[in-house]
Amino acid sequence: MGVEQEEVVRQLLRRATGRQQDVDGMVGLMSEDIVWELPIRSRKLIGREACRAEIERQNARAGGILPESQIRNIVSNDRVVFTERVDVFEMAGQKVHLPVSGIFEVEHGTIAAWRDYFDIAAVALQLGVDVSAMIE
Repeated sequence: MGVEQEEVVRQLLRRATGRQQDVDGMVGLMSEDIVWELPIRSRKLIGREACRAEIERQNARAGGILPESQIRNIVSNDRVVFTERVDVFEMAGQKVHLPVSGIFEVEHGTIAAWRDYFDIAAVALQLGVDVSAMIE
């Protein structure tokens, strides 16, 4: 149960891997009316174009996740995929290791909802900056 849904999520994470995320590939796995929730200032993005803009913003700031990132656990049912991950990326010339819990709702072969949970203070600590500098 959930194998097909997990594969959609794995594809998304593969397309997020590299010095730059594959924007078109990631957006192509999203439903037209996707809802992507980010923990920074409780941002909620609705629709592919809003998600495209966010991924492009991320590419300009930090790029994609690096190959040493890992999925520690992945569990699913016929609609929801839960991931426990460590995303590794470069920001300000430094590698950052960020524990992330992600919940994906997959419907009709596309991601309809995506919620990532992480502590932005963990990023700030690794970069040696005040956490308020991370929230913009």
